[in-house]
Parts: sequence; C-alpha cells; structure tokens
Amino acid sequence: MRNAVMELSSLPGYAQTVERFYDSTLKSTSFQGGVYGIPEQANFMMVFARTDILDKLGLKIPQAWTEFLEMLPVLQKNNYNAYIPNVQQNAGYINLFLSMVFQNGGDAYGGEGTDYGIVSALESDEAMEAFKSFTDFYTGYGMEVQVDFTNRFRTGEVPVGVITYNTFNQLEIFAPEIKGRWTFAPMIGVEKEDGTIDHSFVVDTVSTVIMAQSKKRDAAWEFVRWWTGTEAQLSFANSLEALMGTAARYSAADPEVLRQLPWSNAELSALLDQFEATVGIEAVPGNYMTTRMVQYAFNDVVAKNANPRETLYLNIKSINEELTRKRQELHLSCYQE
Repeated sequence: MRNAVMELSSLPGYAQTVERFYDSTLKSTSFQGGVYGIPEQANFMMVFARTDILDKLGLKIPQAWTEFLEMLPVLQKNNYNAYIPNVQQNAGYINLFLSMVFQNGGDAYGGEGTDYGIVSALESDEAMEAFKSFTDFYTGYGMEVQVDFTNRFRTGEVPVGVITYNTFNQLEIFAPEIKGRWTFAPMIGVEKEDGTIDHSFVVDTVSTVIMAQSKKRDAAWEFVRWWTGTEAQLSFANSLEALMGTAARYSAADPEVLRQLPWSNAELSALLDQFEATVGIEAVPGNYMTTRMVQYAFNDVVAKNANPRETLYLNIKSINEELTRKRQELHLSCYQE
C-alpha cells in the first residue's frame, strides 16, 4: 500500500512460478490487482474429533453446521462439549467468523477491482446471519467461552473442535496416549439447496516478498522462484521434521509439498479437500478495524446479552470510518453514501 514491496505479477516467469498454488493463497497477498508475495506457508482450520468417543455415542464428525448443532445436546447430555475459537482466546476467530460469512454467500468487504475494501459488507443479511450463528454457540447452546482445547481434547472432555490444522503437530507429541483415537476432517460448512456443503475457510499465509528499493531485483526474483519452488520447500520441510520430529510438520502452501510429506492417505485427502475450499481476502487498508469491532460486538452479545444484529450494525460504522480514513491517507477513492 505504501510501495515498500515489489509487485511480482509483472516479472518474467511469474505465471509458471504460481501455477501450482491455489488462488486463495495468492489472493491473500494481492492488492488492487497486483500480487506482492509468493506463498511459503498456508494454514486453515479443520474439525478435530475423538473418534473413539463419537463412536461410543453413536455420532459422526459433523460436515454441516446443522449437524454440529444437533450433536451438541448429545455431547452435553453425556458431560462432553465442543470447541469453537472465539475472541477471548484465539486470534484466528476472525477468520472463522468471516468464513461463515463466505459460506452464507457474503463477503467481508464491498467493492470490486481497485475499489475492493472501500466499505464493509458485514451489514449484509449473510453476514448478520453468520454473526448470530457465531454468537449463538455461546448464548444459546451452552458452549464455554474459555477452553484449553488441546488439554481437554486429550482428556476427552471436548471430543470435537474447530482449530487450525497444525494443531496436529502438537497433539502428536503432546498426547501420544490417544494416537489412533482421533482424526481431523474438512471444516464444518453450510448445506446448499442442491445438497452440497460449502466448506469455505479464509486462509492464513506466510509469503516471501522483495523490497521495492532492492538494487538486485533480478537476483532476488531468481531466489524467490527457487525458494518457493516445490523442490526447495520439500527439502526444507523434510529437514525440519528430521531435526525436530512431527512437532515441526510444515504447513506448506504448495499442495505438491503436502502430498510428499508423511501424511496418511486419509489425512492428506482431508487436508487437500479443505485446502481446495479455502478463500483469500485481498489486502484492505484499515482491515484491522474489522477484527476490533467484531470483537467488541461479540463481547457485548455474549457478556451483556445484547442483540446480535443491532450490535454488529452499530459497530460497522466505526469500520467504515476507518476504511475511509486509511483510503484518504493513501489517496484512494472513498465510499460515497
């Protein structure tokens, strides 16, 4: 936004460099039609489940939110519960909420092309419905706001939870006694009219950039192409795991690297299914205000029993004011009511 890093899509060989990546990982490093980073790592949430406990209760891993809500009373009746990340303990909650917006057919921001992000899109019916569903987990279905997921998953108190898939690394080392008793599956989604389930999830990426003031642009680009290539990334991933074990399993952005890491066939299938369903959100000046105001709205609804739709709507004004302020600062077009 401030011309600090180089736009990469105009460089020679760009198309060949990025053809192996999913569009979502490239979109998350895009701004106004340009691409400013080549992805190294990508992370997203999936459903972790203690299959031994679910089998005992006659339950299946939920694929749709309706199935998840039907499962909750059965879990709670048997002194179990489920886990959904929220603003009190997991910074990734905003990606979960926005993913629910996308699953409902909405978007985080309004505008297209160079105007994407000119205004918040959270006042749409799709976003309002997603926010109500998100807060209902705690106000209507008895889910706990504060949960140490890995510990309670280990003990079995919380046999189902939504969390980033690299939690696998921790559980493999932290909880060897439950090995073979748990698995992960694609993100819970919204069932569409045709019976399909939208598993969309907003991806998080770590990317390599080139500084705009670099005097060695060609050499830097050659390095980036090599470093983000399948061979170099796979070698790096294997070296990490050989040195530190499963705890260092690499969250590669290149699907081909994932395919060659030591995942089981079932794990790899679930990972790639969810990875393919990820979505990316372009860079938006002032986007931090979305996270902040959704957090305030969540706290008011869960702690003070405020009305979800009204509370979110009132906080959107602050989001739009900050989006406009940042766009003015950067000399971009602004929203006109």
